[in-house]
Amino acid sequence: MFGKDAKEKTTEAPAAVQPDRGGKGAGVSTLLGRGATFNGKMTTEASVQIDGVFEGEIHVGDTVMVGKEGVVRANVRAGTIVVHGRVEGELNAEKKTELLGGCVVLGKIKTPSLVVQENVHFEGTCQMERKNGSAPAPPKPRG
Repeated sequence: MFGKDAKEKTTEAPAAVQPDRGGKGAGVSTLLGRGATFNGKMTTEASVQIDGVFEGEIHVGDTVMVGKEGVVRANVRAGTIVVHGRVEGELNAEKKTELLGGCVVLGKIKTPSLVVQENVHFEGTCQMERKNGSAPAPPKPRG
């Protein structure tokens, strides 16, 4: 229309957080944008992306994504936690924690599944438990 090619398409940028399809949310429901600062407690069942600075507590039913420029000084409890920026505090994930290349994590991680890419800076402790609360059995010796 109006002289434009009919084949021309518009494209939308995908959301940075793509929660598990079995998750409670259908994309990012809350976004703390770059340059924004929040101090307090956040609670939601859907996904959250933090590209600004957050201090306090985070309780999320689905996914928490800390963007490349995001800074979190908080205790975080979520289904899945993905860190690309900086986190100082305790991370407690029900399903999985992912530390992406270039991130900095200072604190304690508690998760049943941990993915760590190259060039991650992690100082702290990590505790991996199954959902029933038990640690995985050590491998059996070969022989």
